[in-house]
Amino acid sequence: MAMALQAPPETTRRRFTSDEVWRMVDAGIIDGNERLELIDGELCLVTPSGWDHAWVVEELGKRLMRLYGDDYTIRMQSTVGGSEFYLPEPDVGVRPARGPWDQERRHPRVDEFLLIVEVSATSQYLDRRKVRLYAEAGTPVYWIVNIPKRCVTVHAGPNPDGTWQRITELTEADQLIPPGVEVPIPIGDLFPTPTTSD
Repeated sequence: MAMALQAPPETTRRRFTSDEVWRMVDAGIIDGNERLELIDGELCLVTPSGWDHAWVVEELGKRLMRLYGDDYTIRMQSTVGGSEFYLPEPDVGVRPARGPWDQERRHPRVDEFLLIVEVSATSQYLDRRKVRLYAEAGTPVYWIVNIPKRCVTVHAGPNPDGTWQRITELTEADQLIPPGVEVPIPIGDLFPTPTTSD
């Protein structure tokens, strides 16, 4: 007589909080130099940057530094405060040069930035997953720079339910307007020149 096979019970994942992650860093359980992100309570390794990813991050960082000047800090590939279950490490962030984070000795939160940017070369799934989390945490403006497609998706007007009031897809023929400066950046200039095989 054949026996019916039972599916194994569903695995329950244990979510970590931001506070728990910082305590693990303080205790030496997590190396403070290890590049990790807390995404929805799950610790994720940050993929090492390829040449094209590094090129775009540096080019965008240089352009934003020139546009915003000394009153703002361009923070690159550093941990920022998100929410209880979210500690992202965006590629680029623009925030005021001074703020309460200095006196409180903490990372600025994403809602204290003017702009957060993720540059996507091989991590499109993860960066898309962050769309909801950045909105829930109150990020004013979130860009995803998609290297393979040579385009930028602009998210603006976050809602507490994780949606956005405006989502705009821009091609390399369009221009980006960084919040607060109103000086356009040609999107095509943010990408390296394609090779003949591209």
